[in-house]
Amino acid sequence: MPQWQAAGITANGAALVHALCGAQYGDLEFDVGKSIRWTQWFTDDLFITDINLGSPRYWIVNWTFTYPKAFHAVTGVNFFADPVRFRQTQWRQATAEPGLQFDDEDWVLFMDAHEGLAIDTRDPQPDDADVEPFKAFMYREIARAEAASKDRVVLPFYAFVKHDDVITAHYDAPAFEDGSLGFTTATCAMGTPYYVQRQGLTRLIKVKVLKDPAFNWTTIDQPSAPATGLNMAIVSYGYAHWNLQDIVPPATRVEPLSEANDDGYRMRNLLSMVRPIPSLPYGSPYHPPADDTGATPGPWAAADINTPDPIEPQPVTPNPAFAGLLVPLYDNVLRLNMRDGVWYEGGELGNIPLEWDDATGTWHPRNMSAQEWHATEDWVAPVE
Repeated sequence: MPQWQAAGITANGAALVHALCGAQYGDLEFDVGKSIRWTQWFTDDLFITDINLGSPRYWIVNWTFTYPKAFHAVTGVNFFADPVRFRQTQWRQATAEPGLQFDDEDWVLFMDAHEGLAIDTRDPQPDDADVEPFKAFMYREIARAEAASKDRVVLPFYAFVKHDDVITAHYDAPAFEDGSLGFTTATCAMGTPYYVQRQGLTRLIKVKVLKDPAFNWTTIDQPSAPATGLNMAIVSYGYAHWNLQDIVPPATRVEPLSEANDDGYRMRNLLSMVRPIPSLPYGSPYHPPADDTGATPGPWAAADINTPDPIEPQPVTPNPAFAGLLVPLYDNVLRLNMRDGVWYEGGELGNIPLEWDDATGTWHPRNMSAQEWHATEDWVAPVE
């Protein structure tokens, strides 16, 4: 659970940043557990807009229980059929929430549940990174916009499409935290993430702009040229082929993807109604993996406190243009759902970035910087 600062306390003199998160996929919305939690680390508060299109839901998210510090509401507006009205509904619901206050000089981040912020942690680090290790990146982009007299920021936009070149990494890890019980061999599945860049999206907007009756709501989901010199980007995970299927005996491996079981393909088709990407064809005939051939490899975050140097070599050399995608929401620890990144810590599944407290038997926020999250995160697969 991110420990949000008290309202009114800001870094660099920046105003508050409010996140408006859309959960538009209904039963295909498998990302909320990580994506919404991830967005909370960068903002001062968060408002979630869920959908109810009149049909029974199989997956039910108890927003109040899962995100007790976030606000939420439900709408019947189908984002994929009417994205403008969905965005207007998000804004109307959030501004009607008694627990939130939107001052003209505040900023709003629109970030959906199938998206995540990726940050470039290479030097120079933002001011106050030691105090607000994630928000500092957001504050810096706002400070840059303010200095340039801009009231909105077009963040670079990338579509994650696959993990490939999967390997099993082996390295020594202490059998006990301080190494007093010796070392054992830890193993971890790792793969290279592949992305497609699609211009940018106007997702960081000053409140007074949204209050303007003449504001053009189409700009939120309309690709345009991104600002230069930014250290944050949006990564969408709604275009990747994937499925949630178990290995059913007597089978010994997951069945191959097909049009019948590819949930990611269904998500891509819906999202392409709003934001089509020319290099990612959709529709009939069904043709993965050929439609991902134009994707570009990005870097992986392959180190922990026990292996201070990154595990090398990465099977495919990352594209230099994507070198800044160092801290994405998902990375390189894989499950059967090939899109889903799972961080392991202390032999247990953890939410990011949390650590296990043996004394209380609970997960709690880890005090670490974004740079440390990239370079020294404790993802250690359970040793069998």
